[in-house]
Amino acid sequence: MRHLTRILLATASLPMAINTASSADMIFSPTRAHDWSGIYAGVQAGYGSGSSDAYELLWPSGIFIDGPLGYTADGFVGGLHLGRNAAAGSFVYGVETDIEFANIDGVWDWQNGNTLDKRIEWAGSLRARVGFSAGRALLYGTGGVAFASVEMQALNSGSPILSQSDTTIGWTLGAGAEFALDDRWSVRSEYRYTDYGETSVAGFAYGLNEEFTHTNKVHAVRFGVSRKF
Repeated sequence: MRHLTRILLATASLPMAINTASSADMIFSPTRAHDWSGIYAGVQAGYGSGSSDAYELLWPSGIFIDGPLGYTADGFVGGLHLGRNAAAGSFVYGVETDIEFANIDGVWDWQNGNTLDKRIEWAGSLRARVGFSAGRALLYGTGGVAFASVEMQALNSGSPILSQSDTTIGWTLGAGAEFALDDRWSVRSEYRYTDYGETSVAGFAYGLNEEFTHTNKVHAVRFGVSRKF
């Protein structure tokens, strides 16, 4: 009798177990289609590096003296992003903006302890995103307008003799992959190349009225987490 009771109970619970397993499979299956449309926000962090050039000019005439003086600037980037997607089948498109703290710093030692220092302090962008989804994965390209605040210094034996901060506007282009963990949360990795344009620091330095113009180009890899609302 006891064995019969156990068999009946196991048989009765079988449909429930199958239904639970199917529900779990629908939640976690990487092949289940994900709806990417809607508003989302999140955080990201990564590393940026780029080869920069500096040009030495007479100021304010702009007469060329020397250059390009090449050096590498690199460091941390991290901040917040906000965007909105729309979907037409597997085609996903939208717009995204971000704002980031940055510490991309480079120093060029060019003459007997005289150095040029540049640091990108914060950066942001407004970009389009276009991609294709497969199950819970989204592969996309992104590009648009980029902007940054750049601090520049000319130093003599480590002491600043010229210093200036400037906000510059350029462009950015890249690609990434995003994976939906569930209906709300997703993780991403992204590469972008950004050209923030040129910035300058000018004044009396090293015995001349000088202007040092810097290029600001960055290769960056970022990893992020987003939540859809």
